[in-house]
Amino acid sequence: MKLSRSSYYYQIKDFAAEDKYEYLCHEVVRIFLENKARYGYRRIHAELKRTGIKVSEKVVRRVMKEEGLEVKIRKARKYSSYRGDCPKTSLPTHRVQKIPSQAFLSASRSSHCAELFLSVSRNLS
Repeated sequence: MKLSRSSYYYQIKDFAAEDKYEYLCHEVVRIFLENKARYGYRRIHAELKRTGIKVSEKVVRRVMKEEGLEVKIRKARKYSSYRGDCPKTSLPTHRVQKIPSQAFLSASRSSHCAELFLSVSRNLS
C-alpha cells in the first residue's frame, strides 16, 4: 500500500478523534422518534433552534443521513369518481303516453344511488 507518512498519521489522528456532533446526533434521533418519524431536517432544525442548539441545516441533514433517518412519504391517492354500484330502477327515464284526445309526456329522474324519484307530467295539447 502506497500512502505518504503524513497521510498515514493524519488518518490515525482523525480516527482517534472524538465525534464532533455526538450530542447533536442523539438529539436529532430523539426529536425524530418523538414525533413518530414525521419531522424532516427543517422541522428538526427548528426544534434544535428552539432548545438553544445553534447548528446549520446542512449539518442536521448530514447527521440524519448518517443515522439512516428518513421521513416516509405517503403516496397521494389517484382520483376516482366511483361511488359504488347503484340499484337498478324499475322506472324508465322518459316515456310518452297517448290517451285518445290528449298526449302526455312524463319524465322520471333519480339521483345517484338515492331512494328519491322525481316524476313530472305535462299536457301537450
